[in-house]
Parts: sequence; C-alpha cells; structure tokens
Amino acid sequence: MSGSFRFSLLRTCVVSLLIFTATIAVTLSASKASGTAAAAFLGADEYVTTYAKDCKTPQIVFNLGDTVCMTAGNFPLPPSDNFQYRRLSWVAPNLTVANQVLIQRDPQTEYFEIPTSGDLAQVGTWYATTINVHSGRRANGKFYVRNPRVSLVDLSISKTAPESVLPGTRVRYNLSFHNPGPDFAEYVEFTDEVPSNMTFYTLKQVSGPEFDCTLPERGKTGRIVCATKGLQLDETAEFAVYYIVDSDLRAGTVCNSLSYISSRIEELRKENNYSETETMVPLPDGDGNGEEP
Repeated sequence: MSGSFRFSLLRTCVVSLLIFTATIAVTLSASKASGTAAAAFLGADEYVTTYAKDCKTPQIVFNLGDTVCMTAGNFPLPPSDNFQYRRLSWVAPNLTVANQVLIQRDPQTEYFEIPTSGDLAQVGTWYATTINVHSGRRANGKFYVRNPRVSLVDLSISKTAPESVLPGTRVRYNLSFHNPGPDFAEYVEFTDEVPSNMTFYTLKQVSGPEFDCTLPERGKTGRIVCATKGLQLDETAEFAVYYIVDSDLRAGTVCNSLSYISSRIEELRKENNYSETETMVPLPDGDGNGEEP
C-alpha cells in the first residue's frame, strides 16, 4: 500500500470521526434544550407579587381606592410560547373575578385600582392569581383591602374532635383561631363549652399571643373563657384542650361541644365565629380514641 493511499484513508477516517462527534454534540444539545423547555413547561414555579403603585415597594395591605401593582412570572409556557391559554386575574373576597387579562410576556406587570363604590368595593382578602385555563394550575398572591374609615375583621374559629371516644378515657380537642383581617382584632375572647358527657382536665396553648384564661375545676363541667389584647392581621392562635369522658356512658352516646370567638372590632361575617363538634361513644365493633396530654 502506497504512502499516499494510507494518508488519504487516514484523512477520511479523521473527517468521519469529526462529523460523527459533531452530530452527537448537536443531538445532545438539542435533547438538552428540548428537556429544558419541557421542564419549564411542566415544573417551573410561578410567582405572583403585589407592590404599591410604584411597582417597587412590596405591599400586601391596601385601602379602598388604592392602585395595586401585580408582577407575575415563571409561567410554564408551551414550547411555541403561546400565551393565549394563560390569564392573570384579580379576585374579590366574595370570589368574583374583578378583572382578567391575557399573559403576553414573562414576567408581566399589571395594575388594578380597587373600587370605592359598587359591588366590587369589598374589604377583606383579595387574590392576584395566575390561571391556566386548561389544567387549572395557578399561583396566588394574597393581599388585604381595608376601609380606612371603619375597622373590620373576619375572625374564625375551628375546633376538631376525635372521631369517637371511650368511656373513662382522656381525650384531646384542638382549637384554632385566625384573624384574616383586614384590620387588627382588638381584645379577642373565646369561650369553649366543656362537651356534654365529659369533664374538664386541662388546657395547653400551642401557639399565638398569650391569653389569660378562666378555667373550670378539673373533673368539673362548665366553660373555658380566654382573652388576649388582640390578634394581628393573618395571626393564628392554637390550643389543645383535654377532657375526661364520663365512665358510665353507653355505646352510641353523642358528646356535643360549642365554641365561639369575638372581639371589639366589627365583624365582616359572624357565621364563622362559632364551631360545633360532636363525637360518639362507638358501638361494640368500633374503636375509641383516647390520648394522654
């Protein structure tokens, strides 16, 4: 074999190898780019942030008549960058859509002036939200609207009970209170009635501002009354209450409980200021739910 022929063959092999390597590199690059687009479409974390009118100062509490600036981004876009299936919405406390626009860029900034009259002049918790009209995926930016002339709150109370109880056991109930605003709830007081067919054992505060409490004697019925100076906007307080189930109850007996909360500030809604629970002594094939504090 001549030297010229060997050199030509070697050159051909080198060129083929370079072409093959370039092809693999392009393929991997395209695959990586495709994977990145798919990840952006499927798993990007959307965000919504509310600002003052200047769109620079973060703000979540506004008055009626104020202008809210919303910035949203990281939208999970399809590879074609078709924004038409996405929306930005402003949702009032009664869940009415006050305004809605198409997403046309990422990120996107929009303004909304809170009405001072009409059906949408609502105080309470508003949402600036992104909506995917096909999948229902969304991101929410919560903000609060107040009336500067009138302080209002929307206190809520929740009490959870065991599914069932056994005679003579010690059981735990959980109490939770929340102030979604839009204003400071001054002097908050809650009352918890000892459930029927039970007696009081002890009360433990789990979280929230300190409360002063008046309690029934251990082993007695009655009511728990606790008060604090107030709950801040979006503040929560939690308690664990322990009772002792009467030892002579028959299967099928129901134990009822009532709790309620109030403050010195006018309430937007009073229906969520009360919480009623009931739990039953199980029938012979059931199980109880006792717990030690």
